[in-house]
Amino acid sequence: MNKIKFSILDKNDARYFRNGSATARELLNLKILVKRLEILKQLGSGREIIGIGENLVAQFAGEKMPSIFSEIYYFLSEGYLILSDYSKMAESANRAIALYEKSGDKKGQAKCLDTLGVVFEDTGQQEMALEHYSRALAIQEQIGDELGQAESLLNIATCLIGLKKYESSNDFFQKARRACQRIGDKRTLGYVYSNYVLLLIKTQRWEEIKTYIELSLQVRRDIGDRYGEGFSQYWLAWESMREGRWDAAARYFKENIRLREQLGEKLFIINDYAQYGTMLGKQGNYPEAVALLEKAVRNATQLKALDYLFYARMELANIFTMQGKFADADRYLDEARACGVDDQGIFLITCRKAELAIRQGNTAGALEILREIEDRVKVSPINLRNLYFRISAKYGIATNDDPGTIEHDFRKAELHARDFFIQDRYLLAVTLYEFCGWLKAVDRPYQERLSEAIAILRDLGADDCLRRIESEFDLKIRP
Repeated sequence: MNKIKFSILDKNDARYFRNGSATARELLNLKILVKRLEILKQLGSGREIIGIGENLVAQFAGEKMPSIFSEIYYFLSEGYLILSDYSKMAESANRAIALYEKSGDKKGQAKCLDTLGVVFEDTGQQEMALEHYSRALAIQEQIGDELGQAESLLNIATCLIGLKKYESSNDFFQKARRACQRIGDKRTLGYVYSNYVLLLIKTQRWEEIKTYIELSLQVRRDIGDRYGEGFSQYWLAWESMREGRWDAAARYFKENIRLREQLGEKLFIINDYAQYGTMLGKQGNYPEAVALLEKAVRNATQLKALDYLFYARMELANIFTMQGKFADADRYLDEARACGVDDQGIFLITCRKAELAIRQGNTAGALEILREIEDRVKVSPINLRNLYFRISAKYGIATNDDPGTIEHDFRKAELHARDFFIQDRYLLAVTLYEFCGWLKAVDRPYQERLSEAIAILRDLGADDCLRRIESEFDLKIRP
């Protein structure tokens, strides 16, 4: 048997070494492979983690080495998490916790609680996630694990955004940032910066967003964190799309989809598919948009990621509505409702149902649908208020309603679109275009609004909408 210093091994492993069948070289190789799993976790290489981890479990099945096998199962749980296989992830994490408890490893227990918290958060169970993160933080504070504390503080900060506790979230983000900078943890710091973007969006601090995206990307490239780089690239695509730089956004989306596919990441790539598909739909590239959104639906269905699934189905409904494929649109609206949505989701679906009814000539049905939600308009987000008044105006046009009422609805829609302009320029352009169509029909001045809409749509490269304007207003806009 090869000689080896017992200091390399945990005391339980050393006992196993003295009495068991494995050689010292096998144990040393095992330790080295576990260290490799740690490196692969930092790189986001989920498939490689699982390949090595499962081989080790099979090779040493039945051996009693709790400190080593607890780490193997922990890294397996992280590998499954990267690939969004929640069932196997939870199974591995719970096995790791049992082994950590057996060996008295509190640091390991806390790591697994954090990982389980991520699963609860990704599946919409925010309160359960917060409970797990808080338990992990309490253990880490007790044993003085500063690295673990930084990660748990970040997890709590991000979870509090979902619970709409924005002030508390900001406090925890600042604690996480200070902790990372104190101990030099650049990997977690990259996540602090990129996750903070979520809070900036929710609190409408638009001018700060780009700074934090660039900080996160710089940190991740410095340390070679390709998995984390995917989150920074997504935000670059999102920010480019928000600013109307659609060519840049398309480039970032394509790069990010390639990166996530290489890493085998399955959850967050859904958002890339869905957002890129939405953008292509606005540009009138319907075949590619539908293909991407259907990919998003398949992935989200497989992973039971209901928020992503709802979004993708709603965007498919919108695209099929624009194409006049009303049966397909209605089907996707019903499937979106099946995602178990909140009041805002129900409001959005109801508005879209009313629009479908109007387009199919069912004005009585549209009126009944609109009356269902009229009491909720004032408490709805700005973009949904815009949608409601646009559809209400279309109902007025379809029923030859009083022109004053129609104009009132369009003006309300325009007002809300201008309030939402910094987030979505396309929404204002479409609102102005629809308003101009009615103004032209009733022989009212419309040229100023139409020029504004055309300028925005040209800047965005929204060719389909420009084609409709050319046809409806008998103009030559495109080369």
